[in-house]
Amino acid sequence: MIIGHRENGIAVSTKMILIEARRLAIEMSITDFAGTTSWCERFMRRNCLCMHTKTTIAQKLPCEYERKIIEFHKYAINMRKKLCFEIGQLGNMDEVRLMFHRIKQWMLRC
Repeated sequence: MIIGHRENGIAVSTKMILIEARRLAIEMSITDFAGTTSWCERFMRRNCLCMHTKTTIAQKLPCEYERKIIEFHKYAINMRKKLCFEIGQLGNMDEVRLMFHRIKQWMLRC
């Protein structure tokens, strides 16, 4: 149930797990099942499950981002030619919040 819901993008709460566990206990004629929060925590730990939600909101792209990317690429190529360095000497700054014009300013100082 948990994996199926997650594959379909449905968030699963501990309350949902407890309701399903109690339903299954009744279906299987298990009378001494309490279905407590601590049981749910141990169940999740035994099955390597954790509470997480799928994010659906993406960051908005800056205005005219395509033009800015092309402009930055041209600038980087020109700087590479001017300073005579190999492509292998370029690095990728993933998840660093910088605007292209600030990167240009930084490259000019180097």
